[in-house]
Amino acid sequence: MDQPGPSAPMHEHSSYSVEGQQPDYLDTVLEIFKWHKHPFIMVEECALTWMGAAVVMGQDCDVLVRTAQLPDILRDLLGTGRWIQVEHSNKTQEVMIYADVPRIRRVPEVLGPDNDLCLSLWSEKKYHLAVDGPTVEVLDCCALNSVLIEQRFAPSVMWAPRSLAAEGVKFVHDVRARSDRCTIPIFVPSIPRFLDADLDRYRDNVDKKLLDMPFVLTKPLHTLNLVRYLYLDMPRQKDLVLSEMAPRNWPMMEHLIDTFKRKSSSILSFTPEQEQEIKEIRAKNPLPQ
Repeated sequence: MDQPGPSAPMHEHSSYSVEGQQPDYLDTVLEIFKWHKHPFIMVEECALTWMGAAVVMGQDCDVLVRTAQLPDILRDLLGTGRWIQVEHSNKTQEVMIYADVPRIRRVPEVLGPDNDLCLSLWSEKKYHLAVDGPTVEVLDCCALNSVLIEQRFAPSVMWAPRSLAAEGVKFVHDVRARSDRCTIPIFVPSIPRFLDADLDRYRDNVDKKLLDMPFVLTKPLHTLNLVRYLYLDMPRQKDLVLSEMAPRNWPMMEHLIDTFKRKSSSILSFTPEQEQEIKEIRAKNPLPQ
């Protein structure tokens, strides 16, 4: 289905199974991050579900970790006896995209033999994103139905991503990763920072010639998903997101937006207020000619 809308199924994207898991299955993880004075920041598909993108989830919850603190946090997670370190799939091992990204899985004795819940720990250096920077707090680990938390990026279109105010839509699983008694927050990066990191990693993969290897996506897929779901091909949306991205990524981002082909369009005309907002954004943050 090209556009998310009222006819979409209530559970629009798959994720790792939560059936049979106990509530609060990430409480201990959050407590370890807090002990290390480190925020719990999700990236990859888990983050995209809170950015309005109806993406297909894998079995991993990907977490951003300060490069210097990653070894100690990994050691303490394994030290609980609830996690074991495992390899990535053969496909990702083959292309080395996940090299130096530790992956841990809950032991079967904790969640049952069929459980495949994993955490992948991305260092700042590997993900091309600093822990310290603008983030947005979210409700839980992965969203049951995609939702746009940063409503300032909401497009004025018929099929705009849902907000938390949407009626009749559940955004968290019945079995929640974080218990009600745990008050440790869960974050995702701000959308402009997430885009910058995606394009920086893509450029790094090009430089390392990883894109020539089997099974590697030849385009920055996360960026293209946000172009699609946030309607960044609309002038207002394009100007707004570019104004907060790093100038080094403006040319590539503009190229991806300008060459994006939308299968169908439900774009509405701008109100006078929105037209004025576009002018103000462009005046404050002029893009290179």
